[in-house]
Amino acid sequence: HRDYVKKCFKERHVVIKETMKSMYIHFKEGSSEVQREWRNLVTQVDRNVELALRQTVKRSLQELSRAINGDAKTEPQLLFRVNIVLEQGRVDYNPTMINLTHVVNIVAKELISTVAVVPRLREVLAAEIELDASATGIESKAEDKADKYPTFYAVIYDDVDMLKIVVLIMNGMSATATELQKYLS
Repeated sequence: HRDYVKKCFKERHVVIKETMKSMYIHFKEGSSEVQREWRNLVTQVDRNVELALRQTVKRSLQELSRAINGDAKTEPQLLFRVNIVLEQGRVDYNPTMINLTHVVNIVAKELISTVAVVPRLREVLAAEIELDASATGIESKAEDKADKYPTFYAVIYDDVDMLKIVVLIMNGMSATATELQKYLS
């Protein structure tokens, strides 16, 4: 599913980039004021993409949290099958809760990393339009080169809301482990 989502993200990014490049024709010959408005438009679209990606990741993490912890309307869902095994005179779960918690932690991190395939629109457009401009003899703007922004992945990975949801997921796994240990005892 992650591969499918990455493919969709890449395809949508290409569509947005190509649309923006085709719009640039109307701004290309404009004054410095018009060029500033173009950069503002690109910045706004870039922000909108970031917001959409942030909401997508947040909803996905919330769904995982809801499945593990439940909420006011739903009980936690059965996500894993564990077996009680007797090995060397000791009763334990297979897979262990440590292994399951580790897997859930990896899933949460990989869920966030899915957005890493989407580059910043500002940088991609600046680079491609600069290449087009240099081919036509138009000088490139120094401010575009100085416009470096953290990746969508870096911004979303460091987001406090995402961290809170991941902590909630891990707390749910810990609570489950405690309940299973009681059952085992």
